[in-house]
Amino acid sequence: LLVCCGAAESFTETSVDLGQNVTLKCEVSVRDVFWFLMKPPEPPVFILRTYSSQSKSAEYSNKTFSKTFSLQYNSSLFIHNIGTNELGVYYCSQTALPYGISRGIRLYIQTRTTDTPYTERAVSFPENQTCDDKTCKDVKLWQNLFIILAIICLVLVVITGENVWRPLLVGLIDHAQGSHQITNVVDMKNKDLLDDEIATYIDERCLYFYYE
Repeated sequence: LLVCCGAAESFTETSVDLGQNVTLKCEVSVRDVFWFLMKPPEPPVFILRTYSSQSKSAEYSNKTFSKTFSLQYNSSLFIHNIGTNELGVYYCSQTALPYGISRGIRLYIQTRTTDTPYTERAVSFPENQTCDDKTCKDVKLWQNLFIILAIICLVLVVITGENVWRPLLVGLIDHAQGSHQITNVVDMKNKDLLDDEIATYIDERCLYFYYE
C-alpha cells in the first residue's frame, strides 16, 4: 500500500473541450489493467478491464460504458465525445504481479471569463485561514490513501467475488435439490433427523469456503 501511495501522490491535469476525443495511457502496465473513474467524494467507478496489450477487446462493468469508452492497443483508454459525465480523475491499476496503481489523470474543462484573462488556477483560502506545507501534505496524503484503499477493495471484489461465492451458492443449491429427492422417500418421522443432517452439511460447506 505504501508503494502505491507514491504513485498516486499527485495527478496530471489535462484540459479538454466538450465533444473532444481523448486517449489516456496507462503508465503502470500494458496488459491485465483495470480502468477507474474517480469523482470525489463518490467512490471510484470501475469502467473496464483489459487482458492483452495486442487486443482492443475489453470487459466492461456496464455495457453502457462501451458507447463512450473503448480500448486501444497497450491498454490505453479512449474516450469518445467527452461530456460532463466523463470529467474526473482516471486511474489504471495492474491486476497481475507486481501490483501497482497509476498517478491520476484529471480531465477538466477550462473556464474563461471575458472580464479577466485566464491564469493558472490555484487553490485559495478564506481570509485569516492559511494552509502550511505540513497540513496540506497531511490532507493530501489521507485523500490519496482513501482513494487507493477504495480502488484496491473494488479490484478485490471484482476478482475474488465470482470465484468465492459462486461455488458456494452452486454447492448449496445442488445439495438442496438432492435433499428434496431424499425427502420423497423417507417417512415423516425421519424428517427432523434429515433437517439436522442438512444443517450440519451447510455449516461444514460454509466453514470450508471460509477457510479456503
